[in-house]
Amino acid sequence: MLVAPSALPGFWVFLYRVSPFTYLIQSLLATAVGNSEVTCASNEYLHITPPVGQTCSEFMAPYVSAKGGYILDTNGCTYCRLKDTNVFLASVGTSPSDSWRNFGLLWVYIIFNFFGAIFFYWLGRVPKSWSSREKEHVTVSPGPPTPVEGKTTGARSMTDQSDQSGTTGANTPEKTAAA
Repeated sequence: MLVAPSALPGFWVFLYRVSPFTYLIQSLLATAVGNSEVTCASNEYLHITPPVGQTCSEFMAPYVSAKGGYILDTNGCTYCRLKDTNVFLASVGTSPSDSWRNFGLLWVYIIFNFFGAIFFYWLGRVPKSWSSREKEHVTVSPGPPTPVEGKTTGARSMTDQSDQSGTTGANTPEKTAAA
């Protein structure tokens, strides 16, 4: 995320652009450190000795105007290569002016993934109307299945069972009234 796209090989530039983390990191980084002045620590200064007859400012002015940074003229000629954080942000491919664009692209990813998840859930789990239409066209033969000649079906009717047990009509109103 902290590498400019120009430093990446061809295919990785595509992945850099597609990844939502690129926009998240750029947005957070630009918001956190953008538009700030840099003060170098004592070990970050470059100590330079100007040529005889020139001051530090005269000697370094063309370089500073081309590359940026600042000169500190106390105790000799020292140079810091960063004057503000926007120079660093530009080196990694972002800018504070892109923060709202990056924030918006992050929301595009979130909304796209939300609706994509709902669509794929619907596609895989919710019954479709075309599958119920196929079930409607299945024909069912009316009536019970007919037994094959010479074979019994193993299930007897209710009248056959009641005739054999001798309890036919035991709870019918006629028998109850006669008793």
